[in-house]
Amino acid sequence: MNIIVYVAGPYTKGDVAINVRNMIIVCNQVMEKGFIPYCPL
Repeated sequence: MNIIVYVAGPYTKGDVAINVRNMIIVCNQVMEKGFIPYCPL
């Protein structure tokens, strides 16, 4: 069974490009641990 992890964080507060980059990094870390990231940006 695949586990889906909801990844949430700020989008418009601060620099949007940095926020998106950070979410991509976190989603990659979630995938490396064997989970499926769900990040509705």
